[in-house]
Amino acid sequence: MEPTRKGTPISMLHEDLLWKIFLEITNDALFYPFYPSRTENRPIVTIRYCSHVCDRWRSVILSSSMIWGRLIDMDYLTGRNTDGWMKEVVSRTGTALLWMYGTVDYQFPCDHFLFHFLQENWGRVQMLVVIESPHFLEHRKKMWDFLHRPAPRLQWVDLKLWFEDTEFLSRLLFADNAPLLTDFRIGNIRKFSTDTSWISNLCDVRFTYAFHPSEILEALRRIPRLKYLEVFIGNGAVDYRGPTIILPRLRMLQFHAGNFTHAGTFLQHIAPSADRCLSANVYLLEHMVDKQEYSKEYEAPIAKHFIPYSSLHPPSVVRFAVTEHVFTLGYDASQRSLRFVPVHGGPPQYRVFHITLHTPSLASSSFMEKLSSSAWFSQVTELDLGTWYSPLDFSQLGIIPALRTFSSLKILSTNDVILHSLLRQPCSITATLFPVLTTLQIFISGRSEEKWEEPPHHRLLQFRKGIGRPLSVFEITLPRLHKSMSRPSMYITDLNMGYLEVHSGLLVKWKMEGEGPEKYQCYRCGDGHPERLHFDLANP
Repeated sequence: MEPTRKGTPISMLHEDLLWKIFLEITNDALFYPFYPSRTENRPIVTIRYCSHVCDRWRSVILSSSMIWGRLIDMDYLTGRNTDGWMKEVVSRTGTALLWMYGTVDYQFPCDHFLFHFLQENWGRVQMLVVIESPHFLEHRKKMWDFLHRPAPRLQWVDLKLWFEDTEFLSRLLFADNAPLLTDFRIGNIRKFSTDTSWISNLCDVRFTYAFHPSEILEALRRIPRLKYLEVFIGNGAVDYRGPTIILPRLRMLQFHAGNFTHAGTFLQHIAPSADRCLSANVYLLEHMVDKQEYSKEYEAPIAKHFIPYSSLHPPSVVRFAVTEHVFTLGYDASQRSLRFVPVHGGPPQYRVFHITLHTPSLASSSFMEKLSSSAWFSQVTELDLGTWYSPLDFSQLGIIPALRTFSSLKILSTNDVILHSLLRQPCSITATLFPVLTTLQIFISGRSEEKWEEPPHHRLLQFRKGIGRPLSVFEITLPRLHKSMSRPSMYITDLNMGYLEVHSGLLVKWKMEGEGPEKYQCYRCGDGHPERLHFDLANP
């Protein structure tokens, strides 16, 4: 078909190129199909808008069963409460491969329609990402029995089901016939059989607490193509006797454990790689930690994975979070975000390194010593330093040496609890921290029980001015107080920060919690309008 010679540039696009653009819109479902509300601009909404632009666009969209096959958004379709529209979308899929995602709730007839459609068309499902509502019906096993039928087109599965027993999923899934399956996750403490042919093709898999750690290691020997691995490590002792597991394609290893020793022992059996990102989340469940064993069994293997990766991917933005029990360190090598978002149908788009350490052991930690001496620490320009509002004694924590190495730090993001702890250190120590710091970012909690003689952020601004290193920017994130809060009396609704006016020339920027940086409002101290720093948190 010849493009028209007149009109806007987009009207000159060939229909094949238009089709590829519309198909690209449907790929948004791969990133995270469970949207926070039913009014978000999800792929099916965007495609509908596009189909209303002109007759030519509508013709391209309506003629493509492949596009409609990727738009079986169960939350959106059932939320519209129109059987006619839902059945129309289903009919437009023709014989195309299907992407089905959303929440199944057996209380609604619309969900029953889509679920039966799924059962009847299981052979052409390519992606299935479903959260099941916890309604315990006697016939549910029969409804989900199609999972034991062949799945010749299936590539991506992420299910959160509510079966009380594990026998149902322990049976041979997909009749041992899922030749294209690459991404496999089943949540809610589910155990599946690893004695299958399709497991060797997996690129993305999750093992829950239902698996013994040694079982997981044995299974990993059969999955050489792994790119992303998520593991939940129980408290069972790791008695794996096999060879060290080499996963040459693995780019992201994320594990969760309740015990430092078991987590470290598990990690020892996996060969490190310089281009592999590690996320080690240890939820401290044991009451006592043997510091010598902890250093040998946990910190040593963590270092073997961390040091090569941090050398290859040095960060400029780092996050510390500290409590009296655990200390976490995280950074994103791509500098896009401090959050990791799993992606169905491909490798992670960006990776976040995250490790948990034992806070009482930080002062004698060989890992922290190695960390502090790393060359990239001196290149970090932004630090997010937080706590869960615990009273902290920094002189006992052992992280001051690490903070001293941030010689290039320009932005410090923290809260008043942390600043109060830092300012309790001797001036000779505090004055040596962050020599080129220009910007302080603070989240104001608004809690009425926080009683400071003088706000710690104000004291820090005065301190920096006194040592000849004044800050130029002060960014504030204000809490968004909701009327539905159970104990509104705990929060300050009227916040007057006019005391900042004494810092002449300081640029104050503020926004409400949850708003993006484009929402910042600004005021330069000394301009004679301190009333602008008077905030009504109840009516922002």
